[in-house]
Amino acid sequence: MNKTICCVNDMPGVGKIALGAMIPILSAKGISVTNLPTALVSNTLDYGKFQILDTTDYMRQTVEVWNELGFRFDCISTGFMVNPAQINVIERLISCQDSEKLMVIVDPIMGDDGHLYNGMNEMNVEIMKRLSSLADILIGQND
Repeated sequence: MNKTICCVNDMPGVGKIALGAMIPILSAKGISVTNLPTALVSNTLDYGKFQILDTTDYMRQTVEVWNELGFRFDCISTGFMVNPAQINVIERLISCQDSEKLMVIVDPIMGDDGHLYNGMNEMNVEIMKRLSSLADILIGQND
């Protein structure tokens, strides 16, 4: 049986990260991939200048449609979140799944080597603390 994963992350215009990397890699492995973009990002944040379009309203409406249609996932994988309201959307998505079969993977995506990425702040840290509490698997860096 084909496994289905819902990837919740940003979609970069320039850069091979987040949904831009997850969708083709997981698809090539034979996994059915659904995506829920948290933001459209002009380019990776390491360029120093970027534009971010927050998609929280789209996420909220999409999750409601998916719930009405009965879409179910074997796994929900999350990455970059733009604001705390997106955690509520993810909690709603998770609550409508079969919790016995669902795996939740959280990658906080805030920085490397003990430093926050350009554009990240304490609000992002608090968002990820809350989201991480939902994880079956938490992806992190060992120092």
